[in-house]
Amino acid sequence: MDDDEHLWDLWEQELVWLIGWAGGVNKLGGVLGINPSAISRWLRRQRKPSPQQALAIEALTEGRIKREIIRPDIYPPAVLMTGTTTMEGFHKKPFRTLDKGPV
Repeated sequence: MDDDEHLWDLWEQELVWLIGWAGGVNKLGGVLGINPSAISRWLRRQRKPSPQQALAIEALTEGRIKREIIRPDIYPPAVLMTGTTTMEGFHKKPFRTLDKGPV
């Protein structure tokens, strides 16, 4: 099993827990401010949560479900960042879709 498949499986397990914790797909959709059908697409592996949704899920679960598990393509694990757990030396770059100002 490759790393991508392992992370999909881990995310799927956490998502099932999250749905149960929230009280169902409809309630989770309400809490996240999204259509419940989007969550169903996550379960069927048709889509991944957006970067903003990954951050919202991490905040909602108080860090239990990490953004790195939800979207490792965007939020790589900290251990890959030169062996440090701090962001010192890294420069913040806004998402072009979120920041309408000059980049």
